[in-house]
Amino acid sequence: MKGFHETWPDSPAAARHLAVFINQAGPNEPGRVAFHYHECLELLLLERGQCQLTLEQQTIALEAGDLVLIGAGSSHGIPDMSGCRFLVLQFDPEWLLDLGDGTAGEWIPFLQADANLLAHVTLGDDAPVRDWLDDIASDWRDQPPALNLSIRGSLLKIVAWLIRYSHLRYLPQDLPMQWFRQIQPALRHVRSHYMDPFSETEAAALCHLSAPHFCRIFRKVTGKRFVSYIHHIRLLEARRFLATTDRPVAWIAARVGYASSSHFAAIFKKMTGLTPRGYRKQNQDKSRSNCDTLEQRPAL
Repeated sequence: MKGFHETWPDSPAAARHLAVFINQAGPNEPGRVAFHYHECLELLLLERGQCQLTLEQQTIALEAGDLVLIGAGSSHGIPDMSGCRFLVLQFDPEWLLDLGDGTAGEWIPFLQADANLLAHVTLGDDAPVRDWLDDIASDWRDQPPALNLSIRGSLLKIVAWLIRYSHLRYLPQDLPMQWFRQIQPALRHVRSHYMDPFSETEAAALCHLSAPHFCRIFRKVTGKRFVSYIHHIRLLEARRFLATTDRPVAWIAARVGYASSSHFAAIFKKMTGLTPRGYRKQNQDKSRSNCDTLEQRPAL
């Protein structure tokens, strides 16, 4: 996650690919979260108050106890956060789910779904997620030994809870777990080499499947055709460049794997509803910052 730690100079060196902080404003204090973008996922718990979350073209009403998971690359902000207090976690799903044995990697596509809002749930007072979030905030504040391991464990429990109780959107139901495992080689290759040509036939061979069978189960598991998934991963990176740099569109197109900037622009418009230049203007006009908060400090 390039540049992520530079945004959070107070974050512990051990907690790479992660930021935890409190964002709050008093009842009579004006405050807002500027419209912004980042390449990580954001888990946001509204602990106190009421507000409106602007997420791309959506407006979502939030009340105390609401937990939302915001997709990577989704522009978002809060125009008025007076009287609100948030606990915010930003994290890289591949860091979280890279357990070294491939057992959790099958869930990465659903945390990288082409969607702005991945989860929205109101937590009851006895929801275990509250305790896990408190543990993360305490660890971040106190920075004990094994900080990275402890926070990762609590965050894994939260994601598992979202999956287990069907709070994570875009999650296919009743599919054989074998399918998840079978397509993992292709998913890993795309995430690491998205800018390189990679055909369905090559992906199928990498997974030791016939091309028709691979295409069928890939679409069942991810909800996308294979070529659409490649475009999705490429455009996540393209949106980051557009929102945070002044690189020419032609340079960005080539960087993420498109030989033609016109082809890139057509795919971008089809999948986002905006031209690359329109997306850049929309995001850079609202905020050139990757900052999420008025008040940036470790969680209390």
